[in-house]
Amino acid sequence: LIEDIAQRIQRDPRQSGRIRVLILSDFGADHWQRAIDGPLAKRLRQLGEKLPIEYESLADSQTKNLAVTSVQPASSRVLTGQTIEVDVSVANYSDSSVQDLPVQIAIDDHTAASQRIDIAAQSQQTVRFSVSPSALGLSVLAASIPNDALQVDNRRLQVIEVREDYDVLFVEQQA
Repeated sequence: LIEDIAQRIQRDPRQSGRIRVLILSDFGADHWQRAIDGPLAKRLRQLGEKLPIEYESLADSQTKNLAVTSVQPASSRVLTGQTIEVDVSVANYSDSSVQDLPVQIAIDDHTAASQRIDIAAQSQQTVRFSVSPSALGLSVLAASIPNDALQVDNRRLQVIEVREDYDVLFVEQQA
C-alpha cells in the first residue's frame, strides 16, 4: 500500500493534495520494526517528505493484543466423517503473559472444539485440534479467540473440501 501511494504521487504530484496517509497499528515490535527498518523504510521516508503521515495507535501500554496468526489443516481435502488435524497458531504481541485463553475452532459457524492455552509475552503458540466435517462440499474452518482492542486479527478462516467416501476396485491382468 505504501508503495502504491508513493508511485501515484510520483506519477502525478497534484494527487498529494487529495491524499491523507493515516497509519493505524498496535505498533507491535515484531511487525512494525520490519516496516521502519526493512525495505519499505526508504519509501515511507520518501512519502513522508511529500505528504504528512499521521500515526495512530490502536493499543495503549495496558492493552493486550492477541491474534490468530494461522489455521493449517493437515489437508485441504477430507472425506466425509474422516477426522482431520488442524493447527491453530495464536500470537501474544503484548508485554505480559496471558493465561487460560480460550481458542475455538468452528466448522461452518458451528463450534467443533475449544482449548484453553497460556501464552508468554511476545511469543506464539500452536494448538492442534481434531475435527470431523460432515457436510459435503466446501466448508469453512474458523479459528477464533475472544475480542480485544484490535478485533480484526482475532479470527482466521480456512476453506477445506469435504468429499464423499468412495470404494475403489483394482483389477489386475495376470499373464
